[in-house]
Amino acid sequence: LVVGIKECSDEFNAIIVGGDIVRSEKLFLSVSAVGFFDWDGRKRAMTRNDALPGDKVGVSGFLGDSLGGFLSLQNNNVDLYLASKHTKPYPNSSIARGLFFNNVNCCTDISDGLNAELVNICESSNVSVSIEVENMPISDELKNAFPNDYYDIAINGGEDFELLFTFSDLPKDILDQITIIGEVKEKGSNQITYNLRGRGYSPNLNQWGHFE
Repeated sequence: LVVGIKECSDEFNAIIVGGDIVRSEKLFLSVSAVGFFDWDGRKRAMTRNDALPGDKVGVSGFLGDSLGGFLSLQNNNVDLYLASKHTKPYPNSSIARGLFFNNVNCCTDISDGLNAELVNICESSNVSVSIEVENMPISDELKNAFPNDYYDIAINGGEDFELLFTFSDLPKDILDQITIIGEVKEKGSNQITYNLRGRGYSPNLNQWGHFE
């Protein structure tokens, strides 16, 4: 366990600085990470409260693979690709740096699910968003494993640790690494509107809540 933590820390230039000395009949891990970033001309970090009407909504990577992996393990119908996405998620730090240094102001990771993170952005930025469901990046493995549910899994699934962000413009080399799934709107009666091929779509929502 310690060797694995050390290897992971080395890969991301992190340092283990301490920990509680406690006793328990069962092993449990509770980790806090403290970091900093290289300002390099930037005035502030990417946050959730800077989405503007007219911005495009983008994501990195595939959505829903981690939840798909969890469900496949739970159902004893294991898909090795999906299972690995759940048990060994890998943060996309290179695209995060690309967004940061190309002046993307509004960004969050998708740890609690796409819908939950969209709600956070809408509430923090006082906007609404419109999402084109058919444009969401979904892996073939997830589609094949859950042919009737992959849209809702992608909308609900957390722990993918991909990035959700809004932007007005990005260079082609960054655009080639992301997927545009919607647009930021003026605040309306509906925070989030989902559309599927030109018609309204109502996902079965079941996202994570920290205090529920």
